[in-house]
Amino acid sequence: PVTFINAMNVKASDDTLFVEMWDEGARYVATQPGFIATSLHKSQSTAPKFQYHHGLGKPSVFVAATSTEWWKDYRARFGFGGEAPRSAATPAICDILYDAQGLFP
Repeated sequence: PVTFINAMNVKASDDTLFVEMWDEGARYVATQPGFIATSLHKSQSTAPKFQYHHGLGKPSVFVAATSTEWWKDYRARFGFGGEAPRSAATPAICDILYDAQGLFP
């Protein structure tokens, strides 16, 4: 199995906006055929390389969702890309080497 992981850099002043916008995108992706699950994680470190990490259980769902006109407009409103990006993302498709889900109380 594989999963989609996205490490993101966000200005501290944009934290609230980032989480609100991420939630909007997550709700959209959740409506796509084949959707399994998604999650957003925030680093507790005071100076992390990436403040946020996003995971999605089925990369093909994300690829399909991000190919739509809705997503292109959303991405522009969110502030990714363009001449002066508000946030930066480092997406990757990863192999799951170990999944301890359900093993620990």
